[in-house]
Amino acid sequence: MKCQRLSGALLLLITLALLFCGVVYLALRGDVLARMDNAVFNALQTWREPWADQTMVALTQLGSLYTIGALFAAVGAVLLWRHHWRAAWHWLAAHGFAVVVPLALKQILHLPRPFDLYTGVSAYGFPSAHATMSMVSYGFLALLIAQGPGKTRRWAAYGAAGLIIMVVVVSRLYLGAHWLSDVLGGLTLGLFWVTLLMASYRRHASARPPARALSMAALLALLFSTGWYLTQRHTQEAQRYVMPEVDVRE
Repeated sequence: MKCQRLSGALLLLITLALLFCGVVYLALRGDVLARMDNAVFNALQTWREPWADQTMVALTQLGSLYTIGALFAAVGAVLLWRHHWRAAWHWLAAHGFAVVVPLALKQILHLPRPFDLYTGVSAYGFPSAHATMSMVSYGFLALLIAQGPGKTRRWAAYGAAGLIIMVVVVSRLYLGAHWLSDVLGGLTLGLFWVTLLMASYRRHASARPPARALSMAALLALLFSTGWYLTQRHTQEAQRYVMPEVDVRE
């Protein structure tokens, strides 16, 4: 059973690696993906309304560095407090990758965003750091919480993680922060890393992490970071995402 699980994880890793390489190639060379980028971008920009802009700016912070940072600190503290060293090291590795690798790929590939929203290396869009960090952070947390018996808890963890990731991705596309190819690349990259980490984590049996404590820590971190964002950063960020007049990529 263990060998079958590892073989399945290896096959999935190879598939995801090839898929990510394919997305990179198409983002650089593919006319079909460029047309898809344009179609999604044009459709979403025609739907933009001031009230929806405000909502999406608030929701997109769920994948931001400060929200993911708060989640990382809260969950990491619980794992260390309960002496789940193996899970804590994997949690650290998850976020180190999610922060560093997308920035490195942006610097290498130099693929622009639909709108000029940021400066420096963040001016480049591929892969989406929000998508990568969301997939890695919420995805790996869901896998930690879902360990052990109980289908209800398992599907609740997966469902909550999937919903948050989807909300972040849609908000990035709606706000013109990324092309469709950017978020596809970010999601694939993040899923690859989550799969690799979970295969490594499950190689040796260990005590199950405290699902209830992790859930409460994550919820408190999200509530704290959301409250701070809405009172301290929302107005400034809303100005960043005001839709400018731009030429659409052909």
